[in-house]
Amino acid sequence: MTKITDSTESDLGVGKFSISYYVLPDYFCIGTDEDFFYVPMTPILAQKIADLAKCNLPTKRMVDQIYKNATIKLEPKPIPPTKAMTTVPVFIAHTEMVKMQLKDFELAHKNGSLTAGHKKDIIISNRIYGEKTPRVVIYGWHKLDGKPIQPIYNKHTNTWTDYSHGVRLVQKNVIINENDIEIRTTLKKLLSGLKSYLISDEGKIEKPSYPATKY
Repeated sequence: MTKITDSTESDLGVGKFSISYYVLPDYFCIGTDEDFFYVPMTPILAQKIADLAKCNLPTKRMVDQIYKNATIKLEPKPIPPTKAMTTVPVFIAHTEMVKMQLKDFELAHKNGSLTAGHKKDIIISNRIYGEKTPRVVIYGWHKLDGKPIQPIYNKHTNTWTDYSHGVRLVQKNVIINENDIEIRTTLKKLLSGLKSYLISDEGKIEKPSYPATKY
């Protein structure tokens, strides 16, 4: 896991707050250092994996913090949208495109340098709920100028996945001003505006996880 740090200062005169937490250095994949495959998946499966690993999925603000902290920043490589974008051959093709980019950072990547920019994140958000069916909420795919291609988007149901989706696991606790706090508890409670802002620009998130829907 790789450490993420960020800080902000209140304009209300209550001082400066700092945050740190740990994340996977790259998106979830299977294989070896030399032969691996990024695994796009539904948020249903992503949540199950996160729960088994005693981790969380990131918020939008965390995705921005992760990109800011990344030492390897890759340019997004979109594939023109077709019906095939949800199929394994396209998943493999996109993995190979990213691998080509990583050749310039081979040693650093193998050594666990934080890598970002090459996938959209499945995120925790209030927008998961509120529709007729639960949604997958995606965000990110930051360009080299730091601006995301994908704003927060929730128009797909929680059974959708395509080649561009990535899963980044976040360790379940964060440290705010040296206080160890569980992320889901923090998101459910409306803490001071500044503390909430450190991990979520939506403020309070009532249900900070995806529903455990069975296949």
